Amino acid sequence: MSTVLAHPVETQCLNCGTVLHGPYCAQCGQRAGHVRPTLHTLLHELLHEFLHVDGKIVQSIRLLFTRPGFLTREYFDGRHARHISPLRLYLTFSVLFFAVSAYVAVKPEVTYEAGNKTAIRISGLRIASDTLFANRPAEELAERVVHANHDWPPRMLFLLVPLCALIVMRATRGSGRYYPEHLWFALHGHAAYFGVWAVTLSFELLYNPRISATLTVVRAAFLLWYGIVSFHTAYGGRWRTAVRRTVFVGAGYGLLVVAAMVTLFVAALLA
Repeated sequence: MSTVLAHPVETQCLNCGTVLHGPYCAQCGQRAGHVRPTLHTLLHELLHEFLHVDGKIVQSIRLLFTRPGFLTREYFDGRHARHISPLRLYLTFSVLFFAVSAYVAVKPEVTYEAGNKTAIRISGLRIASDTLFANRPAEELAERVVHANHDWPPRMLFLLVPLCALIVMRATRGSGRYYPEHLWFALHGHAAYFGVWAVTLSFELLYNPRISATLTVVRAAFLLWYGIVSFHTAYGGRWRTAVRRTVFVGAGYGLLVVAAMVTLFVAALLA
Protein backbone atom coordinates (compact mmCIF):
# COMPACT_ATOMS: atom_id res chain seq x y z
CA MET A 1 0.00 0.00 0.00
CA SER A 2 1.56 3.29 -1.09
CA THR A 3 1.78 6.24 1.21
CA VAL A 4 1.10 9.77 0.00
CA LEU A 5 3.31 12.32 1.70
CA ALA A 6 1.38 15.48 2.44
CA HIS A 7 3.13 18.79 2.65
CA PRO A 8 3.68 19.70 6.29
CA VAL A 9 2.25 22.93 7.58
CA GLU A 10 5.08 25.44 7.86
CA THR A 11 5.76 27.06 11.20
CA GLN A 12 8.93 28.88 10.21
CA CYS A 13 9.92 31.05 7.24
CA LEU A 14 12.00 29.06 4.78
CA ASN A 15 14.02 32.16 3.98
CA CYS A 16 15.03 33.57 7.38
CA GLY A 17 13.67 31.08 9.92
CA THR A 18 11.30 33.52 11.65
CA VAL A 19 8.21 31.96 13.23
CA LEU A 20 5.23 32.44 10.92
CA HIS A 21 1.98 34.02 12.10
CA GLY A 22 0.31 34.20 8.70
CA PRO A 23 0.90 33.64 4.97
CA TYR A 24 3.76 36.18 4.91
CA CYS A 25 6.88 36.41 7.05
CA ALA A 26 6.81 39.43 9.36
CA GLN A 27 10.61 39.71 9.17
CA CYS A 28 11.53 39.41 5.47
CA GLY A 29 8.13 39.47 3.76
CA GLN A 30 8.48 36.14 1.92
CA ARG A 31 5.25 34.32 1.23
CA ALA A 32 4.95 30.91 2.86
CA GLY A 33 5.46 28.18 0.27
CA HIS A 34 6.47 24.57 -0.11
CA VAL A 35 10.04 23.54 -0.78
CA ARG A 36 8.80 21.03 -3.36
CA PRO A 37 5.54 22.43 -4.73
CA THR A 38 3.20 20.35 -6.85
CA LEU A 39 2.13 21.45 -10.33
CA HIS A 40 -1.26 22.42 -8.87
CA THR A 41 0.44 24.63 -6.27
CA LEU A 42 2.64 26.27 -8.89
CA LEU A 43 -0.28 27.05 -11.22
CA HIS A 44 -2.33 28.39 -8.33
CA GLU A 45 0.46 30.76 -7.25
CA LEU A 46 1.09 31.96 -10.81
CA LEU A 47 -2.60 32.65 -11.36
CA HIS A 48 -2.87 34.49 -8.05
CA GLU A 49 0.15 36.68 -8.70
CA PHE A 50 -0.92 37.53 -12.25
CA LEU A 51 -4.46 38.48 -11.29
CA HIS A 52 -3.29 40.41 -8.24
CA VAL A 53 -0.68 42.51 -10.05
CA ASP A 54 -2.75 42.94 -13.19
CA GLY A 55 -5.80 43.96 -11.20
CA LYS A 56 -3.77 46.54 -9.31
CA ILE A 57 -2.42 48.02 -12.54
CA VAL A 58 -5.84 48.24 -14.19
CA GLN A 59 -7.42 49.75 -11.10
CA SER A 60 -4.65 52.32 -10.64
CA ILE A 61 -4.79 53.41 -14.29
CA ARG A 62 -8.57 53.66 -14.20
CA LEU A 63 -8.50 55.79 -11.03
CA LEU A 64 -5.68 57.95 -12.41
CA PHE A 65 -7.78 59.13 -15.35
CA THR A 66 -11.33 58.99 -13.98
CA ARG A 67 -10.80 60.35 -10.48
CA PRO A 68 -8.12 63.08 -10.53
CA GLY A 69 -6.34 63.46 -7.23
CA PHE A 70 -7.82 60.29 -5.72
CA LEU A 71 -4.62 58.25 -5.91
CA THR A 72 -2.67 61.10 -4.33
CA ARG A 73 -5.23 61.30 -1.54
CA GLU A 74 -4.93 57.56 -1.01
CA TYR A 75 -1.18 57.98 -0.60
CA PHE A 76 -1.73 60.90 1.76
CA ASP A 77 -3.88 58.61 3.91
CA GLY A 78 -1.29 55.81 3.92
CA ARG A 79 -3.08 53.41 1.56
CA HIS A 80 -0.13 52.48 -0.66
CA ALA A 81 -0.26 48.71 -1.14
CA ARG A 82 -3.50 48.64 -3.10
CA HIS A 83 -2.18 50.97 -5.84
CA ILE A 84 0.75 51.22 -8.25
CA SER A 85 3.38 53.67 -7.01
CA PRO A 86 3.32 57.24 -8.41
CA LEU A 87 6.84 56.82 -9.81
CA ARG A 88 5.89 53.63 -11.65
CA LEU A 89 2.84 55.31 -13.17
CA TYR A 90 4.97 58.27 -14.24
CA LEU A 91 7.62 56.07 -15.86
CA THR A 92 5.00 53.93 -17.62
CA PHE A 93 3.19 56.82 -19.27
CA SER A 94 6.29 58.90 -19.96
CA VAL A 95 7.79 55.96 -21.86
CA LEU A 96 4.50 55.56 -23.75
CA PHE A 97 4.37 59.25 -24.59
CA PHE A 98 7.94 59.53 -25.85
CA ALA A 99 7.55 56.29 -27.80
CA VAL A 100 4.55 57.76 -29.62
CA SER A 101 6.16 61.17 -30.07
CA ALA A 102 9.13 59.52 -31.77
CA TYR A 103 6.85 58.85 -34.75
CA VAL A 104 5.61 62.43 -34.93
CA ALA A 105 8.47 64.22 -36.63
CA VAL A 106 9.50 67.65 -35.40
CA LYS A 107 9.77 70.07 -38.30
CA PRO A 108 11.97 72.99 -37.27
CA GLU A 109 11.82 76.06 -39.48
CA VAL A 110 15.19 77.64 -40.24
CA THR A 111 14.96 81.05 -41.89
CA TYR A 112 17.49 83.74 -42.68
CA GLU A 113 16.54 87.31 -41.88
CA ALA A 114 17.93 90.75 -42.57
CA GLY A 115 21.31 91.50 -41.10
CA ASN A 116 22.61 88.00 -41.74
CA LYS A 117 20.67 86.54 -38.80
CA THR A 118 19.24 83.04 -38.52
CA ALA A 119 15.88 82.39 -36.84
CA ILE A 120 14.99 78.93 -35.52
CA ARG A 121 11.32 78.15 -34.92
CA ILE A 122 9.73 74.99 -33.55
CA SER A 123 5.93 74.74 -33.57
CA GLY A 124 5.80 78.51 -33.94
CA LEU A 125 8.14 79.12 -31.00
CA ARG A 126 11.11 81.33 -31.85
CA ILE A 127 14.06 79.92 -29.92
CA ALA A 128 17.04 81.75 -31.39
CA SER A 129 17.94 84.65 -33.64
CA ASP A 130 21.46 86.05 -33.63
CA THR A 131 24.67 86.10 -35.57
CA LEU A 132 25.95 82.95 -33.85
CA PHE A 133 24.14 80.83 -36.41
CA ALA A 134 24.98 82.89 -39.45
CA ASN A 135 26.44 81.09 -42.45
CA ARG A 136 25.64 77.66 -40.98
CA PRO A 137 23.75 75.25 -43.24
CA ALA A 138 20.03 75.08 -42.51
CA GLU A 139 20.15 71.29 -42.77
CA GLU A 140 22.74 71.11 -40.01
CA LEU A 141 20.68 73.33 -37.71
CA ALA A 142 17.52 71.33 -38.36
CA GLU A 143 19.29 68.04 -37.70
CA ARG A 144 20.66 69.30 -34.38
CA VAL A 145 17.18 70.37 -33.29
CA VAL A 146 15.65 67.02 -34.24
CA HIS A 147 18.32 65.07 -32.35
CA ALA A 148 17.99 67.29 -29.28
CA ASN A 149 14.21 66.90 -29.30
CA HIS A 150 14.54 63.13 -29.53
CA ASP A 151 17.24 62.55 -26.92
CA TRP A 152 16.87 65.11 -24.15
CA PRO A 153 13.22 66.00 -23.30
CA PRO A 154 12.53 62.72 -21.40
CA ARG A 155 15.51 63.32 -19.14
CA MET A 156 14.81 67.03 -18.83
CA LEU A 157 11.17 66.55 -17.83
CA PHE A 158 12.13 63.87 -15.32
CA LEU A 159 14.47 66.37 -13.67
CA LEU A 160 11.77 69.07 -13.73
CA VAL A 161 9.22 66.97 -11.83
CA PRO A 162 10.87 67.70 -8.43
CA LEU A 163 10.78 71.41 -9.32
CA CYS A 164 7.11 71.07 -10.18
CA ALA A 165 6.59 69.58 -6.71
CA LEU A 166 8.26 72.66 -5.21
CA ILE A 167 5.81 74.90 -7.09
CA VAL A 168 2.93 72.74 -5.83
CA MET A 169 4.28 73.04 -2.29
CA ARG A 170 4.38 76.82 -2.67
CA ALA A 171 0.83 76.88 -4.04
CA THR A 172 -0.48 74.73 -1.17
CA ARG A 173 1.47 76.35 1.67
CA GLY A 174 -0.33 75.90 4.95
CA SER A 175 -1.66 72.47 3.95
CA GLY A 176 0.62 70.74 6.45
CA ARG A 177 2.00 68.39 3.79
CA TYR A 178 5.65 67.51 3.41
CA TYR A 179 7.62 67.69 0.17
CA PRO A 180 7.37 63.94 -0.70
CA GLU A 181 3.58 64.26 -0.63
CA HIS A 182 3.70 67.13 -3.11
CA LEU A 183 6.02 65.00 -5.22
CA TRP A 184 3.39 62.23 -5.31
CA PHE A 185 0.89 64.80 -6.56
CA ALA A 186 3.29 65.99 -9.27
CA LEU A 187 4.07 62.45 -10.42
CA HIS A 188 0.39 61.53 -10.69
CA GLY A 189 -0.36 64.71 -12.63
CA HIS A 190 2.49 64.12 -15.07
CA ALA A 191 1.47 60.49 -15.57
CA ALA A 192 -2.09 61.46 -16.44
CA TYR A 193 -1.03 64.22 -18.81
CA PHE A 194 1.52 62.00 -20.53
CA GLY A 195 -1.17 59.35 -21.00
CA VAL A 196 -3.66 61.76 -22.59
CA TRP A 197 -0.94 63.38 -24.69
CA ALA A 198 0.19 59.96 -25.97
CA VAL A 199 -3.33 59.11 -27.08
CA THR A 200 -4.03 62.46 -28.73
CA LEU A 201 -0.57 62.67 -30.27
CA SER A 202 -1.20 59.43 -32.15
CA PHE A 203 -3.84 61.28 -34.18
CA GLU A 204 -1.18 63.77 -35.26
CA LEU A 205 0.04 61.06 -37.63
CA LEU A 206 -2.96 61.92 -39.81
CA TYR A 207 -1.26 65.28 -40.53
CA ASN A 208 -4.59 67.11 -40.55
CA PRO A 209 -4.33 70.77 -39.41
CA ARG A 210 -7.90 70.82 -38.09
CA ILE A 211 -7.35 67.68 -36.04
CA SER A 212 -4.09 69.06 -34.67
CA ALA A 213 -5.75 72.31 -33.63
CA THR A 214 -8.63 70.46 -31.98
CA LEU A 215 -6.27 68.16 -30.09
CA THR A 216 -4.32 71.16 -28.81
CA VAL A 217 -7.53 72.56 -27.33
CA VAL A 218 -8.45 69.15 -25.89
CA ARG A 219 -5.07 68.80 -24.16
CA ALA A 220 -5.27 72.31 -22.72
CA ALA A 221 -8.83 71.73 -21.47
CA PHE A 222 -7.86 68.39 -19.96
CA LEU A 223 -4.87 69.90 -18.16
CA LEU A 224 -7.04 72.65 -16.68
CA TRP A 225 -9.85 70.28 -15.63
CA TYR A 226 -7.48 67.67 -14.26
CA GLY A 227 -5.50 70.21 -12.25
CA ILE A 228 -8.57 71.77 -10.64
CA VAL A 229 -10.18 68.46 -9.68
CA SER A 230 -6.85 67.03 -8.50
CA PHE A 231 -6.14 69.94 -6.17
CA HIS A 232 -9.68 69.86 -4.80
CA THR A 233 -9.62 66.09 -4.22
CA ALA A 234 -6.09 65.78 -2.85
CA TYR A 235 -5.79 68.95 -0.79
CA GLY A 236 -9.41 69.81 -0.10
CA GLY A 237 -10.63 73.38 0.26
CA ARG A 238 -12.97 75.39 -1.91
CA TRP A 239 -13.21 75.04 -5.66
CA ARG A 240 -11.98 78.59 -6.20
CA THR A 241 -8.89 77.73 -4.18
CA ALA A 242 -8.31 74.72 -6.44
CA VAL A 243 -8.67 76.97 -9.50
CA ARG A 244 -6.21 79.49 -8.09
CA ARG A 245 -3.69 76.76 -7.29
CA THR A 246 -4.05 75.25 -10.76
CA VAL A 247 -3.45 78.58 -12.49
CA PHE A 248 -0.45 79.34 -10.25
CA VAL A 249 1.20 75.96 -10.82
CA GLY A 250 0.30 75.86 -14.51
CA ALA A 251 1.77 79.30 -15.19
CA GLY A 252 4.89 78.78 -13.10
CA TYR A 253 5.65 75.30 -14.34
CA GLY A 254 4.77 76.20 -17.92
CA LEU A 255 7.32 79.03 -17.93
CA LEU A 256 9.88 76.67 -16.41
CA VAL A 257 9.33 74.06 -19.12
CA VAL A 258 9.50 76.63 -21.92
CA ALA A 259 12.72 78.09 -20.51
CA ALA A 260 14.23 74.63 -20.19
CA MET A 261 13.25 73.69 -23.75
CA VAL A 262 14.66 76.91 -25.20
CA THR A 263 17.89 76.40 -23.27
CA LEU A 264 18.05 72.81 -24.48
CA PHE A 265 17.67 73.68 -28.16
CA VAL A 266 20.00 76.67 -28.05
CA ALA A 267 22.65 74.51 -26.34
CA ALA A 268 22.20 71.86 -29.04
CA LEU A 269 22.63 74.47 -31.78
CA LEU A 270 25.75 75.93 -30.17
CA ALA A 271 27.38 72.54 -29.51
